[in-house]
Amino acid sequence: MVQVNEETNLFTDLSDMVTEKLSDFVDKITPKKKQYAPFLQFAGAFTIPNAQTFGVMKLGGPTKGHFWYVRMVRVSGVTPSTAAPGRADLFVGPQDFQQYTTLAQCPILNWRDQMATLPLVNTYSHGAFRIAPQESLYVVLSAAGGLQQYVCSAEAFQYPDQDEDVEWVM
Repeated sequence: MVQVNEETNLFTDLSDMVTEKLSDFVDKITPKKKQYAPFLQFAGAFTIPNAQTFGVMKLGGPTKGHFWYVRMVRVSGVTPSTAAPGRADLFVGPQDFQQYTTLAQCPILNWRDQMATLPLVNTYSHGAFRIAPQESLYVVLSAAGGLQQYVCSAEAFQYPDQDEDVEWVM
């Protein structure tokens, strides 16, 4: 009897192990639910105050529990054909870049890209320009013209910060 009991326990353990491995295998080969990532467009406009040559515009950031993949950023004068003086630098970070008064104050670790002449449109491949939760995208204009109007816009896809049961597609 003791021998049969041990064999029964061994069989039960083996059966449980096979069932668990089979369940893991089925989970891996089962197609994940596909969901399209929300496509976001956001924009803003501002005027550099008279006698100043520096300005910062906050374009925003992902909601809590999400991150963005930025796909395009545009900076121009009032219209896409309006040449505007200065350069635009793109920064990402949790701090408020609107507190800075010169480009030299902006941390280089938060610098993502620059636009040396305006107007300009920069595009980014999927995954190349990520904005994490609690961060925001800032356009920092330097050598800008006083009383010059600028328009900034961006496009991004928003994803949940962690969701393993969904395959996100564009």
